[in-house]
Amino acid sequence: MLRIIGVSGPLVTAKIEDKTMDQPKILETVLVGKRQLLGEVITIDKDVVQIQVYEETEGMQIGETVKLKNELLSVELAPGLLKNIFDGIQRPLEKLDEVSPIFIQPGIHLPSLDREHK
Repeated sequence: MLRIIGVSGPLVTAKIEDKTMDQPKILETVLVGKRQLLGEVITIDKDVVQIQVYEETEGMQIGETVKLKNELLSVELAPGLLKNIFDGIQRPLEKLDEVSPIFIQPGIHLPSLDREHK
């Protein structure tokens, strides 16, 4: 288990507390804190991990947990990619506006592409 020990803007520092679990890897994506914000492991030094978070970290607290996703940061390529507008982590802005109008709320996870699109 990873537990947050520091937050400085988009940089979150976490400590590996359980050596028996899967260990984080450089460039692995993670879900950070209670709001499950998307982040990426950028450094590992012994049992201290630094994470670049791609959403607003305001309100995040020391002691919250970090979950490993066991995958690299990636984007989907498929029909439906064209004619859509996405934010920086491939969330479709039109669908985000339906869920969270005016401001994009942190921690919203939506499918990037419509699976029914031909």
